[in-house]
Amino acid sequence: PHADLALGVFETMLVLDGRIVEFESHLGRLAGSVSGLYGSQLSARLGTQVVEAAAGRKGAHRLRVLVQPISVGCLEWEISVVPTSEAFSGRVGSSVALVPAVLARGLGGHKWHDRRLLAGRREALELGAGDQLLLVDDDGYVLESEQANVFTVSRNLIRTPPLDGRILAGTTREKVIRLALATAFVVSEEPVSLEELALGDEAFVTSSIKGLCAVASVLGSCSFATLSVGARLAKALWKSWNLPVARQPCER
Repeated sequence: PHADLALGVFETMLVLDGRIVEFESHLGRLAGSVSGLYGSQLSARLGTQVVEAAAGRKGAHRLRVLVQPISVGCLEWEISVVPTSEAFSGRVGSSVALVPAVLARGLGGHKWHDRRLLAGRREALELGAGDQLLLVDDDGYVLESEQANVFTVSRNLIRTPPLDGRILAGTTREKVIRLALATAFVVSEEPVSLEELALGDEAFVTSSIKGLCAVASVLGSCSFATLSVGARLAKALWKSWNLPVARQPCER
């Protein structure tokens, strides 16, 4: 395995003015990882503590929950909240350059705390701050970037690699797919080769903190036109994240 299970798994959530974006989805994914990897259930106290940690904070923050096993059936967790200048604000985020790196089995469907493999690949390729590893399999098919899910656009068709156990089921990925379908785009979850990614009209990546960011290039071999589809989806994503919470009926 590429990660040390004993170091645990984590979730990163965006907090906007004290409200956690996609809170239930993040907590559900974390619970699934903990159950599948460690055979344990998350304590109900964790969810309460996460909400309390976010409450009352003005502006944009990055909230991180790390869960680690301390013995069979026992878990400990750590919650941290810090301001972030990278938070999604309704517009397409800063462009990233994707640099392919082969990892046939991918990172899998969990957010591992152990990131040594990625750090080693970044160091070996001498990547800069605006570069992200683009993980691909032995046949040259795209999996995901080291921080985000990948989408390519060709006219009215939006494609993204499938959830085949080798990539993370991103919460923002799922939301963008639903928004694209609601906006009359055709969305296909299917294998995407490096060549097909390079030939697309545009490409973007999605993540829980940065929302939707443009892909500027893939290994410097291609560049993309103005992100028109991505811009539309970014606006729709922002609107969905900022919908007011429905008022609950008074208890009697």
